[in-house]
Amino acid sequence: MPWPFSESIKKRACRYLLHRYLGNFLQEKLSLDQLSLDLYQGTGSLAQVPLDTWSLNDLLETADAPFEVITGFIQTISLTVPWAALLQENCALEVKGLEMVLRPRPRMSGIEPMCWSSFMTSSMQLAKECLSQKLTDDLGESFQPFEGLEKFAETIETLRRVRVTFVDTVLRIEHIPENSKTGIALEIRIGIVYCDETGDDSSSVNVHQPTTFAHKNVQMEGITVLWDEFSDVSCGSKPSSTLTETEPKLSPSWNPKIICEPHPQFTEPVTSTTTFQPVQVGSLSGKIELSLTLKNNLALPGAKVN
Repeated sequence: MPWPFSESIKKRACRYLLHRYLGNFLQEKLSLDQLSLDLYQGTGSLAQVPLDTWSLNDLLETADAPFEVITGFIQTISLTVPWAALLQENCALEVKGLEMVLRPRPRMSGIEPMCWSSFMTSSMQLAKECLSQKLTDDLGESFQPFEGLEKFAETIETLRRVRVTFVDTVLRIEHIPENSKTGIALEIRIGIVYCDETGDDSSSVNVHQPTTFAHKNVQMEGITVLWDEFSDVSCGSKPSSTLTETEPKLSPSWNPKIICEPHPQFTEPVTSTTTFQPVQVGSLSGKIELSLTLKNNLALPGAKVN
C-alpha cells in the first residue's frame, strides 16, 4: 500500500519522530533538513555521532540506575523506511559502533522510574504534536490544515514499530578505588538485535491511547566479556640520570657491557607506562532470545516487566 500523504507530511513525520526518540540523546542537534533529503529516498544515515551524557545520566538517575555515563559515541546511525509497503513492513534502524563508558555512582532512592514515559504516549497525541509543530522547510512551503488525523495517527503507529540492530557495541564499566592511581574495568562487547513488536494481536489499532501491554523481543549474540586494568593518571617514572661521573671506576680498562634479553613471552621491554590490552575472561556462543512484556498502564495490577 503506497504512502497516502504528501512528501511534506513524510518529511514532517520522520523528522519529528527521529527528534523525539533520538534527538535528546545526541550531543549535537540533528541536521534534520539534510537527513530528510535522504529519507525522501527511503534511507538516511548519520556518522560520527557523540552522545549527550547529561541526558543519558538524567535518564539513568530517573531510573535509579547505579551507573553514570562518562563518555558515549556512535560511529553510524542508519535508518530505512519502506515507503511503498509501510503498513506491511517495519522500519529498520541500525546503530553501529556504540561505545559507552560507565562508572558506578551512589544510588538514590525514592525516585519513581520513568524510562518508558516517552513511549507510553498515544499515537493520537503524537500525531497532534507533529502536525501542530512549526517546522520551517528550506523551500519555504507553508503547512496546510490536514484532515484525517486518525489516519495519520495510524501511520505513526506503524512507524513506531521499528526493528533496531546494534552492531559492534562496547559497554565498558570502570571503577577507580579511592586514593588509587589505577582502576579496573569490565568490558562487554555484544551485538544486539532488538525487534519492537505490536502491543496487541488484534488488527484494529486504537490511536487514542497506548496499548495496555507492549511485547518486545530481544535477540543477543556474539557476547564477549573482557577484564582490563588501566592507569587513571600518567604515573611513569623518568629515566634516571647518567651516573658515570659519580660512580667510582675500578680500573681504566673497566668497561662492562650489560646485555638485556627480553623474556620469550614479551616482544618489548615492560616498563611502568606499558599499557596492556583487555584480557578475555568469558564469552557466550550461540544466540540468546529474551521476550519482554511491558505494562504501559501503571494503574493496572501486576509487575511492570515480565
